[in-house]
Amino acid sequence: MIDIAYEVGLALDKIIKGSRGTMVALYPRKILLNTNLKERPQVLYWRIYYLLENLAEKGLLEKQHVSARTLYIVRRGTPLWELFKKYGTSEAVQKFISLVVNSEYDRIKLTIPTTR
Repeated sequence: MIDIAYEVGLALDKIIKGSRGTMVALYPRKILLNTNLKERPQVLYWRIYYLLENLAEKGLLEKQHVSARTLYIVRRGTPLWELFKKYGTSEAVQKFISLVVNSEYDRIKLTIPTTR
């Protein structure tokens, strides 16, 4: 099983800890490129999009429409920014998963069975 929330948490950790400015603009493809996942990218893309939408609805990300693309912005000082800057990778990812996955439906929606 591929746990999308875990992989996205690792990618966000990598992106936010590597940032030098006061904000980070995210979109599903950028997160997909920062994960180690290579199989079924279209399915992964839509699951990541679903996860980003959930975070935007909860107010953890700011959503902006730029031409044909939707950007999700994490600004310095927001809870998500502080989570990844303050804690180590594994602890930050575990806290991120607890923020994202609220129900069994989310857990099922954010896992993909591997075909090996």
